[in-house]
Amino acid sequence: MSADKEQRIILREVCETCSRPIFPTQSTISSLSAGRPGFCNCSSLKAASPKFPEAQEEVPSESSPERRFDPNVRLHDLTECGYQFLDRIGKGTLSYVYQARSGKVDALLAMKIFRRSPFENKRTLKRLEQEANKAKQLSHPNLCSVYEFGLSEKQYPYLVMDFLAGPTLEEIISTEGFLEVDRLIDIAIQICDALSHAHQHNLIHRDLKPANIYLLKAKGGGDFVKVSDFGIAKVLPNPGRETRYMTADGEEFGSPAYMSPEQCLGERLDSRSDIYSLGCLMYEALSGKLPFSSSNPVRLGFKQVSQKPQSLRERFKDIEIPEALDAVVLCALEKKPENRFASADDMKEVLIAIQDGKKPNLPASSVSKSKQDSLLNKDRNWLNLFGLGQKNKKE
Repeated sequence: MSADKEQRIILREVCETCSRPIFPTQSTISSLSAGRPGFCNCSSLKAASPKFPEAQEEVPSESSPERRFDPNVRLHDLTECGYQFLDRIGKGTLSYVYQARSGKVDALLAMKIFRRSPFENKRTLKRLEQEANKAKQLSHPNLCSVYEFGLSEKQYPYLVMDFLAGPTLEEIISTEGFLEVDRLIDIAIQICDALSHAHQHNLIHRDLKPANIYLLKAKGGGDFVKVSDFGIAKVLPNPGRETRYMTADGEEFGSPAYMSPEQCLGERLDSRSDIYSLGCLMYEALSGKLPFSSSNPVRLGFKQVSQKPQSLRERFKDIEIPEALDAVVLCALEKKPENRFASADDMKEVLIAIQDGKKPNLPASSVSKSKQDSLLNKDRNWLNLFGLGQKNKKE
């Protein structure tokens, strides 16, 4: 890897009129930034009225009788500590995310405010605190920094994080269809760097997907990757049993389209589960399609456990994908963890070799057809836990 890529610097552009960050997009995909909350909207204001409301949003709590939520009012103890809430910039199953300022630092921040009801259980709240404290210890250029975890006077858990001024990989795939090979390899190498650092600190992501990969503009061109939301998927009433909490938009629960077979089965996870998720992410980024799909999250989980992914080169003959890169993705998507890359560092080395035009050394651990069939028979009964075993036998 060249020295300039190791030392790349984030390019931050701020509007001179409103002092807000300028959303970094190419001219061909400028629609991504139009009326985007938290970013400069001066150009669109000249042409049309704003598309987003100002401050007041729904309450991030199921039990509260109030239907409007202004964090500057409801979380007055945080505003007294110097926090000022600006636009709401994100919404998840468990939380809302606000752009914020603090008297302690000059940079813009992101504050994730969790709904109260899922964390009324003290054990669940304690797990959230533990994961947040682990994330606070991480310090890496490709990781979204977590600065603070707390509980407001009205019992709203919150996280204070970096505000990431860039589109997500999900938005780029949605807009462009798929990524060029060179760009995807560069992004994947940076993701491997971030994963390696987190894994060395015994923290597994558990919900690695394009929506959690932010692509900032690097000085001199190219993408500067930031990986966010480490460990949040672990914070459930029954840790490790993510399949019980699959929902169509369940961002914090672990997304079945990117979940490893062992995660779908509720087994104990290690760093190789993130390798599988990265394989799903790369497959989608290279082709615009996921390796497996279904409108039913449980059926999708069943496919993750039992079905062998089709080669990118066989499935998408109209897209030029190097054979070596196709092999890397398939290796990451092996059903058994021991057949994948042993670590993010190992995967990174292979990707760098491909980037440099060298022949990569892949793990010699391909699973035979007979072993794939045995996986199907062995794990078919897990679907019966959801009462769908016989009905979806042909799925």
